[in-house]
Amino acid sequence: MVNAPVGSGKTTWALRHLAKKLDSPLGMLYLIDTRNGNDQIVSANSDIATYYSDTWFDKVSHGWEMFSEDLQEDKIVVMTYAKFGVLVQKDPEFAFGTVDYIICDEIHNLINFMTFGGENGEDKNWYVLAKLQLEDIVQGSGTTVIGLSATPKRAIENMDCPIAHITVDDDVFQLETKETINYSNKLLLLDEIQPGSKGLVYIQRISDMEAFCAAATERNIKAICIWSASSKNHPMTQEQLQARNHILQKQELPPQYDMVIINASSETSISIYGKVDYIIIHRSDEDTQTQVRGRYRETLQTLYVLKYDGPIRVPSEYLDRDLYTEDKNKLCALLNIHNNKGRRVGWTTIKKKLSEEGYTLTERHPGSRRCTVISL
Repeated sequence: MVNAPVGSGKTTWALRHLAKKLDSPLGMLYLIDTRNGNDQIVSANSDIATYYSDTWFDKVSHGWEMFSEDLQEDKIVVMTYAKFGVLVQKDPEFAFGTVDYIICDEIHNLINFMTFGGENGEDKNWYVLAKLQLEDIVQGSGTTVIGLSATPKRAIENMDCPIAHITVDDDVFQLETKETINYSNKLLLLDEIQPGSKGLVYIQRISDMEAFCAAATERNIKAICIWSASSKNHPMTQEQLQARNHILQKQELPPQYDMVIINASSETSISIYGKVDYIIIHRSDEDTQTQVRGRYRETLQTLYVLKYDGPIRVPSEYLDRDLYTEDKNKLCALLNIHNNKGRRVGWTTIKKKLSEEGYTLTERHPGSRRCTVISL
């Protein structure tokens, strides 16, 4: 298990350096978590990496020495864990001692995808088969399985096989983020985005992605959503597919959009360079935040991360005016602050937090009803 920061060169090390130890590219199989990641790795390394083919399967299954006459034409095959599971069902002995190295990139997602079925929600069985086969290969063959991840905790806890931990240098390259801001309601962030800025947004559910995209469009932010090309329930439009292909092939956000919204299909594996001013990550778990931040391989100015019990920022329309009960309820819903039990808090808690964070609250009784004025 190699635990190294996002952007430190794990993929390059495996494909460009470790592979040099092989007598043939057929001696390495490279597994990745998502189709987007699969496509970008092959696109960026087309001289040494390629997709699965039936001919390759025959070579690996029956012993590639039988095909020595055309080994020079072969490349390292990259496939998803789901595809690996499909091939294991086809041949229970697949890759069992017939390759020298199996690289398991983003191996934490092998465990994650077993839970919710991966990119299209229907592949749980393939991930289970992939995990079991890898465990058997580790314990009963001469093949070396190498797990790569910046967040390997779940894989370490759930892989039922011996694990050797490989350390990396303390001074290994790490990505820099100049400013990290906590938020609790992503819609409020749209009012903070500066004209002309370019950003990447992570939201898990497709319906929420589309809603946020619509809200951004209403504010004259040109946005587009990208999810898995394998999704059967939500096939992407031609425009979305073109934007996806641009990201995977050019390793940059499409220039015609101010905002690109992604989900788990692009949470890992892909690399983005060029102009990105901010990233919004609408998940509170640190693993997702680490992985999504790592999609941008340069210094980032601003990172927004979800934190339901974080600092409060009151929208300007709620400052310096009388707030009655109905206004306070709307403000509480808008701020979306949660307690340690995951429940949204009410005005009593919000009022206390506002005072703690430097806001001035003035109680008034101008008529028959009481109200509160919030000021900075």
